[in-house]
Amino acid sequence: MKERFDYYKSDEFLAILKQYEDCEKKNIPCIISSEDYADIAEYYDSKGLADQALRTINTAIDIYPGEIYPLALRTRFSIIHHHDTQEAKYYASQIEDKSNMEYHYLMAEISVAENHTQEADQYLEKVCQDVDEDEMEETILDIASLFADYEEYETAWKWLQRLTDKDDDEEYLSLLGRTLEGIGKHDESQKVFNKLIDKNPFSTEYWDNLAASQYNQKKFHESISSSEYSVAVDPDNAEAILNIANGLYTLGNFQQALSFYERFCSIKPDDEYGEMFHGICLLNLDRYEEALEHLLNAERNAATDSSNLSDIYQEIAYAKNKLGDLDGALAYLGKAQALKGNNPDLMVLKGQFYLENGRTDSAQECFNKAILESNSSQEVFYRIAIAAYEAGYINMAAEMLDILYKSKHWDKGHSYMAVCKFILGDTDAFYQHLQKAVEQDRQEAKFVLGYLFPDGMDPSDYYQYALSNF
Repeated sequence: MKERFDYYKSDEFLAILKQYEDCEKKNIPCIISSEDYADIAEYYDSKGLADQALRTINTAIDIYPGEIYPLALRTRFSIIHHHDTQEAKYYASQIEDKSNMEYHYLMAEISVAENHTQEADQYLEKVCQDVDEDEMEETILDIASLFADYEEYETAWKWLQRLTDKDDDEEYLSLLGRTLEGIGKHDESQKVFNKLIDKNPFSTEYWDNLAASQYNQKKFHESISSSEYSVAVDPDNAEAILNIANGLYTLGNFQQALSFYERFCSIKPDDEYGEMFHGICLLNLDRYEEALEHLLNAERNAATDSSNLSDIYQEIAYAKNKLGDLDGALAYLGKAQALKGNNPDLMVLKGQFYLENGRTDSAQECFNKAILESNSSQEVFYRIAIAAYEAGYINMAAEMLDILYKSKHWDKGHSYMAVCKFILGDTDAFYQHLQKAVEQDRQEAKFVLGYLFPDGMDPSDYYQYALSNF
């Protein structure tokens, strides 16, 4: 198959696409190759137009029964969109040329999708025994790419290590960069993508991968800057726009982040992740009704087996509680509990809801249960302290945090202790915890203490400002 993203912008592809869409409008068959049909379907899928993609694939299968390209794409569609490996096997079985490497890749991909990575690895090792020497490097690259696409980076790295002297091959370097990032070698990954950007500064793929690596390393300002370069090349680059939004959100710039979440959702209105964080951003701006609307959109967009669903339920519960609908909030917490089972964090959140509604006995019952379920975890005790702070029970929060600090093994949450001491008027303790807060976790300090300081002030300046002005 062709190099996708560059090819989609080419005059050749755009002419074929126009020919196909003109035939569609006239409701007549389009005489193009099975590979062209597959390219058009994949183009639609990359634009989030899954229904159009599926219709195009099915048309190609009807015209070219047994042909590998449409059936391969239909097989992957079953895996990625329908999460149905049995359906995938059905379409793969219709491929006539089962000696084609693409067929073997599909068989391995189905195994990986079924969490049988080792079996897929062994299968491909066996297949490679029959691969010609002059095709081996390309085959190894394809296999490593398959595993990397499913985030099986250790296996991808194992295959990539068989390749040498490919430092001028962009496809290899791009895959190497992604794989290095996947196995946690952030600095090495960034070096690779910077090298690729030097070769091709207009590649949004390279900028996006560099931005993702920088974000994972908590270099949020650098990550945002890289994504801004990507958006400059392609103003509708949803991945880059979302990364900017996430970076701004993490830095506590909720108002700026909101504009980018809105922009992302306008490009991908059916994306659950975008709607979810659009809603979460609005929650942080205390715009609860608007937040609930977007969170409910996220729930509608999410597949029944989505890994985001539990988080969406929790955020809906939070919004409903803030809007005074405790029963609705508890109902959504129940949905989250059904997915996560006995989860101390959910029990703490339930206790917080009760506390915010003045039902202290019910809150205490939830907190006791959370501590019991977690085997008296310090982390859960800490979360209860934060829940007390969020509910306005400042003395309770400060007392619980004080208990934690008397332990030799706890040194988190100084921002929360600082703000509690500020509210309680304990000046010496406020300065003590403020200094620790900005030294240990500036992001948390900005999130918790930012309202006490001028807008835009870097948390590293909080301590000196407080000494001079408070």
